[in-house]
Amino acid sequence: MPTAWTIVPWGGTDYSNAVEFDAAWVYGCLTGTSCNGGTHFDNRAPCEPDANVDTCAPQPTGSTAARLGSDVWYRFVAPDTTAFIQVLKNVSLMATIQTFKDSGNCAGLVELDVAYSATPSGPVNVLMNNLIIGDTYVFRVFGHSKPASQRTGIFCFCGSTGLWPSTTLPIDLVSFEADLINDRTVNLKWMSQNAYNFSHFELQQKIDNGEFKTIEYIRPESRDQSEFAYTHILNTSSSNIQYRLKMMDENGEFTYSPTRSIFKIDNGVVKIVSASQSLMHIFTKKNTLVTILGTDGKQIQSTQLNKGLNNISVSLSQGVYLLKESGGLTQRLVVQ
Repeated sequence: MPTAWTIVPWGGTDYSNAVEFDAAWVYGCLTGTSCNGGTHFDNRAPCEPDANVDTCAPQPTGSTAARLGSDVWYRFVAPDTTAFIQVLKNVSLMATIQTFKDSGNCAGLVELDVAYSATPSGPVNVLMNNLIIGDTYVFRVFGHSKPASQRTGIFCFCGSTGLWPSTTLPIDLVSFEADLINDRTVNLKWMSQNAYNFSHFELQQKIDNGEFKTIEYIRPESRDQSEFAYTHILNTSSSNIQYRLKMMDENGEFTYSPTRSIFKIDNGVVKIVSASQSLMHIFTKKNTLVTILGTDGKQIQSTQLNKGLNNISVSLSQGVYLLKESGGLTQRLVVQ
């Protein structure tokens, strides 16, 4: 397998664009500071030289903001109760790993563990314990150094275990989408391929911070069926809802899809999920233009949003602002 390179995968410096961890990335990695044979991740460009970590997530314990370099996010579904993450890096990167339980939104993340490299050479690793099988976890790799030159660099994964199922998956999930049609209706659709001794899907829902519960069993009409759809009528007043698929094979083995979040909107088409001085997460029912105003009515920033969850870079001070929808409502925006 040739060495592969990924430059900030999927724009991975933002939590919402976390990359699904792939076991193939550890192929052929060597010990020490060498990444020969593995997939190299380069967070130097376009982050050079001193772009900060995603400020929506909690600052890593034991660090100062001035020492934090650009980060790249990864997501995995736990097939076991433990996971070991080891990162090798080039000699210019003081790499750090910070782990979280996936909350469905950046502002709700709670740090599980953090590990800092002692020097700009050698590995840094984290052992995650007491994981809940089937739940989703995220971690980020970033630089932590006083010199800006050691905050970004090239890294790879070696010796990582527990981040993917050890058995053959019953089916490959190509896509999974959840679409809020109105305040009571969610359309879910997904595509799959390479079914192997596959039995059925269990469509699961989680409300707020509760547990995932199965709401429907869906069995393919034929082995070749690749497209699926389900309409779910909501019976909850909660505004934070998550969905996932549990994919079962004939032997009782299973794996989970990534989660998809839905935010109910009581009025208008836009919901502010979270807001900080540098980053806002906004969910919208449809493509729309929003404008941030000061309390004096002066325009600060206008942004075109796409249907779904949007991550908007802003530069705001602590205080109260107004968020105006195009042709719609104006709502209060509080920045901490």
